[in-house]
Amino acid sequence: MDIKKLKHYNLLRLCREHRTETPAKLAQLLGVSIQYTSKILSGKAGIGDRVIKKLSKKWGIDEKEFYKDESAEALTSPKPDNWELKLIYESLQRQIDELSRKLDNITKMETGAQGEKSGMGN
Repeated sequence: MDIKKLKHYNLLRLCREHRTETPAKLAQLLGVSIQYTSKILSGKAGIGDRVIKKLSKKWGIDEKEFYKDESAEALTSPKPDNWELKLIYESLQRQIDELSRKLDNITKMETGAQGEKSGMGN
């Protein structure tokens, strides 16, 4: 993978991880225009050293994250053991359960609020 594609791939990955995947959120973080970040995110503009340095500092990560080739690492890194996969699975399942509970609570609150509004009109 060429370096431009690699930086773009990692920018998208890091933006997802740091919840700044929209041009508006990234523009606010960098202090630049939405048009510019839209071009960066779409791959129409390159990602320069200043952008990498600024994002690395804001996100508290090493600049090397932008040059990380996960496909190459996957070929050389050891495979996780079953117990590691089980721990990851259990952790993810707990997070899903917690989010489901939160969503249920929000839905109940909204349903209750809508019921109160419709009752007020009688």
